[in-house]
Amino acid sequence: MTELVIVRHGETELNTQGVFRGRFDVALNERGGEQAEAAARALASPRMDAIYTSPLVRAADTARAIAAPHGLQPIEDEAFNNIELGEWQSVPKDEVRRGYPELWRLWMEDPDELRIPGGES
Repeated sequence: MTELVIVRHGETELNTQGVFRGRFDVALNERGGEQAEAAARALASPRMDAIYTSPLVRAADTARAIAAPHGLQPIEDEAFNNIELGEWQSVPKDEVRRGYPELWRLWMEDPDELRIPGGES
């Protein structure tokens, strides 16, 4: 049987600031590195056969920490990349909420209907 484990990357400074990241490539902060190491300890057993990651540094660094106890190198795959946020990328969420109230409502309530300007659905 195949078991799939999905892990989100550790914290970045932009997470703490409430900023949309999308494909903006930002590194883990100190706490994010600690979170990645904690995930690695929690996932050290059972054995993993492969680890895939987004090419974004925050995800790849988290994946490398998790892969290390298994003697693996993460496989970077664009298919795991974050959504392209267009005009929202690297913008504070409060600013988006004020500037795009109807789109913000969709983001929160009906994301399947959301079309971010310059981004992907």
